[in-house]
Amino acid sequence: MSSDRAVIPAWVVPDVLSVADAHRMTYRIFGDERGRDRPARVRAGGAAAAIDWVTGGQPAPITERVEVDRDIAWAEWRLAGCIERDRPMLWGEVEPREPVIRDRTWAVGAGDALGWLLGAFSRPPVPLPRRLPDGSVPSAEHLYRERLALMPHTMWTPEQRQEAWQHAARDAQRYRSLARLADPI
Repeated sequence: MSSDRAVIPAWVVPDVLSVADAHRMTYRIFGDERGRDRPARVRAGGAAAAIDWVTGGQPAPITERVEVDRDIAWAEWRLAGCIERDRPMLWGEVEPREPVIRDRTWAVGAGDALGWLLGAFSRPPVPLPRRLPDGSVPSAEHLYRERLALMPHTMWTPEQRQEAWQHAARDAQRYRSLARLADPI
């Protein structure tokens, strides 16, 4: 499913732009056979499948169940962790489903994505570009001004300003590179 047509449920914690970026990036990494090792690609495939399931594009990444809501997503996330650690699953209130996919690396990717989508942790399954509200990537100048504004009463030495500018320029370049991977083709 195209991340541009995905439906992001209200219970998903990350913002829409981040989910769309992660969706496209994990698919591109999964499909890129050049320059990526197999475990990184399989992990990205698990993450892509999890995001695609939550946004309505395919069955669940581990059980291949079709239905999805917050409780089922939590159960799928816990099941991914059980597969990763080779532990039995305790289902609780959700109807049990046997895992169809038992690959540990795939489960790590699916678990990373589901945990992020559910807000269990803040780190996305892949590094994401920083976006401004309009979807653009901040410039070095924007990031530099932000850094200075964080400490408005500081007397910045020329060396500190130079260091702040270098950090801003590096960050802006990294965000542009990530955005190229995340932007629609």
